[in-house]
Amino acid sequence: MKHLARLIPALALLCALGAPLAVVNAQGDEPPAIPTDYAAVADDYAALENTAQTLGSAAIDLFLAQDFEMLYEQFGEQLAAVVTADALEQGYTQLTAMSPIGEQSSARIMPLGGALVYMADYAWNDAGLTFSLAFNASDEIDGLNIAPSPALPDDPAQDYVSNTAFQLPLDGLWYTAWGGGDRIHNYHVDAAPQRHAYDFVVWQDGSSFSGDGAANEDYYAYGQPVYAPAAGTVVKVADGLPESAPQIETDTEHPAGNHVVIQTAEAEYLYLAHMQPGSIVVAEGDTVEAGDLIGLVGNSGNTSEPHLHIHLQDQLEMLTTDENGTITGLTDAIGLPLTFSNMLENGETVEQSAPLGGTFVQSAE
Repeated sequence: MKHLARLIPALALLCALGAPLAVVNAQGDEPPAIPTDYAAVADDYAALENTAQTLGSAAIDLFLAQDFEMLYEQFGEQLAAVVTADALEQGYTQLTAMSPIGEQSSARIMPLGGALVYMADYAWNDAGLTFSLAFNASDEIDGLNIAPSPALPDDPAQDYVSNTAFQLPLDGLWYTAWGGGDRIHNYHVDAAPQRHAYDFVVWQDGSSFSGDGAANEDYYAYGQPVYAPAAGTVVKVADGLPESAPQIETDTEHPAGNHVVIQTAEAEYLYLAHMQPGSIVVAEGDTVEAGDLIGLVGNSGNTSEPHLHIHLQDQLEMLTTDENGTITGLTDAIGLPLTFSNMLENGETVEQSAPLGGTFVQSAE
């Protein structure tokens, strides 16, 4: 989805919490107020979801009906300058020559980064086909990507059940930007160590930020406290890395940015990534309990906007490097299923859950 990535930030990698009194960000400011329950966002999100589904479904139907001129008329100025109606027809011809496009199997929205994105999976060939469309405030199509979605390899940790009780590491209501077992809900699935990863942001008033979103401080997630999801030992800390400007730049040389790794069992290593520089309050060797403060949400590493990335894997290291410290790839670490206990999902109490991308989550009282 590289074409769409500049329009949809991918949010890439990489507790009985107590009253959050005196929690400030690295600049000494209190973090912005965030929603405390699902009712605060439910109506706005449902309306946005309905809009995206209506616009997205109609656009895809035009493509499938081969009405390429009508679809082209819905393009925004920039997209219309690089993708023509003839190109749409050529794409359709190439795809259907390989295999007919079948029924829709899944769909979701992604209202982040100033774009409203609709994604839908369709049966096609031996794999699937994913349509991704980004709409602007005028309901014009600003981004369009149609890509095969090949079957994922078997998950070696599919039947793994941890004996550790994990709780959400955040206060208040958070939006699961990415999470789940398929690409449309969780782009992490193609990186083995992160196969069961999550990205959490704060969404309210129709967006994940206020103002124009040009500064990290505009984002509701920025500066929010991050807590230990479970008891364990801190085995790795990276701090002091600078933050990137949201939606503009990322630090691909340090994908996890400022992060903490907590060992929660013999072969369980929990990553908490993208924190503010200077905000991490634990050190390697520290023992933590569930609910202990770890640091503050930031925008360091390979990330397009402030958020918390979290995943569980079976060994300490995630990346391989050469003698110069340059990243050369992923280790053979296996991502482990990560479920949270005692939480609310879209306002409903669940004893244990692995949140799906597109859902709102918070710890139960």
